[in-house]
Order: sequence, then structure tokens, then C-alpha cells
Amino acid sequence: MSSERRAADFPAMLGTSARFMITTLGLGFVTPPFGLNLFAMSGLTRTPVGAIAREAAPFVFAMILISALIGFVPQISLFALSR
Repeated sequence: MSSERRAADFPAMLGTSARFMITTLGLGFVTPPFGLNLFAMSGLTRTPVGAIAREAAPFVFAMILISALIGFVPQISLFALSR
């Protein structure tokens, strides 16, 4: 693989890395024990953290699936750029 080809792929790799990082950071903000969003919502709504975590569980599973897809199949995250 020539250096010209690798230089041309750099923006695509950067875009995939950025999307993966944003998705996994979002996942980290929702999941315990460091789920900042859970504690913020608990304080705002005066609802126990466990109840909010149970309601957020389907979204957590979706975010795990999306993170895995972006990590293993990066072409999915680059689909919008190919148009």
C-alpha cells in the first residue's frame, strides 16, 4: 500500500474513530458506576438511580450494539460520507 493511499484514507479513519469515541463516551455516561447522566437525572427528578438505570437499559443495549458495529464494520459509519 503506497503512502498516497494511506494519506487519502486518513480522513475516513479519523471520522470512524471520532464516531466510535462519541458512541462509547455516551455509553459511559449512561452506565453505572460512573454514569454521570444517571446521577444528574436522579437529582433532578428525585427518582432512585436504579429505577432510571432500568429504564435506560434498552438504550444501553442499543448503544453497545452500535459501538460494536462501528468498531467491527467501519464502513457503516462512513456510509454518509460516500454519497
